[in-house]
Order: sequence, then structure tokens, then C-alpha cells
Amino acid sequence: MFNFSRAKTLSPAIGLFLFLAILFQNPSNTASRLMTMAAMTEYHSFEVTPYIHPVEWMHDWSRTPDGKYYSNKAPGPMFIGFPVYYLTDKFLNPGTDTASRNDFRYKKQWIYMMILAVILQIIPLILLVLWIDRKYMREGFTPLERNTLATMIFIGNTAAFFYTNWGGHGVTAIVTLGAGITLYRGSFKLLGLFFGLSVLSDYGSPMLLIPLIISIFIRIDNKKLIKTFRDIALGGIIPGIFWIYYHQVCFGSAFNIAPKYQNPMFLDMTNVQNNIGGIFAPLPSFNVLLELLFGDRRGLLKTQPWVLVFLTWLSLYWSSFAIERNKRAVVVFSIGGLAALMIMNASFGSWESGSSPGPRYISAIFSLIVFTIILMWKEITAGWRRALFYGLIPSVVYLSIFYPMRVGLFGGYFNLAWNSTRWGQGVEILTAFTAILFCYRQAKRIT
Repeated sequence: MFNFSRAKTLSPAIGLFLFLAILFQNPSNTASRLMTMAAMTEYHSFEVTPYIHPVEWMHDWSRTPDGKYYSNKAPGPMFIGFPVYYLTDKFLNPGTDTASRNDFRYKKQWIYMMILAVILQIIPLILLVLWIDRKYMREGFTPLERNTLATMIFIGNTAAFFYTNWGGHGVTAIVTLGAGITLYRGSFKLLGLFFGLSVLSDYGSPMLLIPLIISIFIRIDNKKLIKTFRDIALGGIIPGIFWIYYHQVCFGSAFNIAPKYQNPMFLDMTNVQNNIGGIFAPLPSFNVLLELLFGDRRGLLKTQPWVLVFLTWLSLYWSSFAIERNKRAVVVFSIGGLAALMIMNASFGSWESGSSPGPRYISAIFSLIVFTIILMWKEITAGWRRALFYGLIPSVVYLSIFYPMRVGLFGGYFNLAWNSTRWGQGVEILTAFTAILFCYRQAKRIT
């Protein structure tokens, strides 16, 4: 049952999230998904050739050898969002023929994006965080601690930027968090469903498979392994069917994925020997790994230092106390998943990932790391809790200024360019100031 008193307690974190969430963005990733859903609505097809010629909606496309164009993104957000997109189009699109309907869809992309984000990301995430609060923060957490941990999920990591659009990373972060929760609870059919949706939504998510398998061996007695993997497979049937159908129809095989036919402008690793698909190097770059951890452009030290604080605490104290098997499994899944995604990201030619406040190719795992922190909260001493919350301040400030702008902060890959209007400048300054006070007050009062 929904608990209004607990929702009221989390109102500061929810309010800050909603204040920022109204400032929607419309990146190319979103347009790539929207044009596929437009094609599904108008032409009952996944082919997006009419949206590439004569007017190119965006450059995130794949072209098959027969000259047909498709989105170069994983199809999960298209399938998940299609019912809402279809109904939105039927109610709001005033066009009377194909040309006028497509013109409205192109010019009013932000309307579709806003409705999709609110109904399928923002509201579900708020409800999920309230459920986590009720189930796992019932005892041993002060209201300030609960609000701050909720803030870590809402706006304290790179995925936060994608909850307000339909670029795919927001969906992936939510279902990956769901996979971690169901792993902890032992709901393995739901685990299969959520992990399947994660794979369907992001081509990087298969990298999480090895950490997931290891975590299941930790979580389950050997005698129950066969039944557990059977339940996971059953849960993954529906995402698996959608995966096979989409890739068979578009690219001729379930094993042919969109990046194989990537827009040539993104094939930036073709000069690397033994490259994979023209976009991946055969081995990760050590320099890029350092950039992802400490660099100016995408480094965790700048964008979400609380992650590094938790990793430091975990490395120092992991062996000093006994942890239940289900908690240990989630730790392995989340931290192993972070390592796996970083390896994938460090092998990618365009590892900086375009315009985003932090490393978006590994953003799917951050909310799950927050859930791991919640599970380990009793073991974390007051000093380390305080360090975690101080580490949240740069994350929130960075993201709060990034939201109303399309450029980032602190130099490096981005240049700081204030909004040209006084209203825009006021929003950015007020948001950043509110975020600083909010997080500082939380950290200061930790005992």
C-alpha cells in the first residue's frame, strides 16, 4: 500500500528531482527512438528511411546492404514506449495525411519525449524509490539519510540526465536497478525479465552477464542452480522474443545488431588492427580507463565522486565483516557490472559518448550501486557516510547546471555557456545553490 507519510518524508529529494525533470532535453538518441516509433505508427514498420530522406531527423542510423535505414539503437525503448507514443499520436497529431502527420511528429518531438519520459521513467522511478524506502530504509536511517540516498538515485549520477528524455539510458538504468533488487530478493523470473529488458534496451548490457552469473553462484546453493537458471530463462522469454523478432526483421539475424551497419561517421576505429565492427578496439585502453575514473571529460572523480568513495570503503573493509549471501551477490553484480561496463567503454572509439554529464555508457549501473550502499548501510561507519554525502555534492551541482543547458561544466570536453536569458541564468544559479545547501545540510548532520 502507498504510504503518504513516507512520501512526505522524501518530498525534498522528490521535489528537487521534479524541479530539474521539467527541463527536458532532446538529444539525437531520443530522435532515433522517436523516428522508429513514428515508422511503427505510420508505416507499421521498423524501417525509418522516410525519416532520413529527404529530411534527416538525426544521424543516429544504420543502413543495411539493401539500402534500408533503421535506428542504430537497441530496440527496447521503442517497444516499451510504443503504446504511449501511439496513443499520444492518435490524440494530439492533427495531420490528415502522411506528410502532415510526419511533419508534426518531427517538429513536436519534444511533446512525445516529454510524455514518454513522465509516464514511463519519472513516475515509475519515483514510485520505485518510495518502494525501496519502505522496504529497505524502514529502520536505521534518519530522514536526512533517506533523502540523500534517494537524491543519489534521482539526480546524483549520470543516468539522471536521461530520465527526462527517451534516449534509452534512463530505461536501462531503471530495469538494471530492478534486476539487482530481484536478485537480492530471490525473485528469479523477475530477474530474467528485468535483465532481459536491460539487454533489449542497451547494446552494452550484455557485458553485465558475467557479473550476473557469478553473483547467482554466490546467491544460490548448488542444488538449486538448475531451477534458478531455468526461472531466469523463463523470465527472459518475452524480451528474448522481441530481440529475435526485431533483429531478424531489420538485419536478417538475431545475431546481427544495429551497430554492424552503423552510420559511417561513427566508424572511428577502422584504422585499428583487429577492430570489432569499426567501433571497438580489441582491447580496452588503459588511458581511457584512467579518464573514466579521474579525467576532466567523463571522470567519476568529477561527475560522481561518491562512487569512488564507496569503492574505496568497500576495498578497505570488504573482508572485515560477514555479509549475507544475497547482499554479497548484489555487491558482486553492481561492482562487477561497473568494471565490465568500464572495460566496454574503454574499448569504444567514441568513448566520450557525445554530449552528456559523465560517462553515459556506464550510467546504467549507478542506481544499482546506490541500492548496494543502502543494503550495506549498517556496516558503513559515520565518517564514511559523511564522505559519501559530501561526494554527492559535486554530482548534484554538476547535473543541476547541466540540465537546463546543453553544455557541461568545468571545462574539458565541455565549455560553460550560460543560458542567454536572465530567466535561464536564474534557474541555473538557483538550482545549483539549492543543491549545494541541500547536500551540505544532509552531510553536516550525519552522526
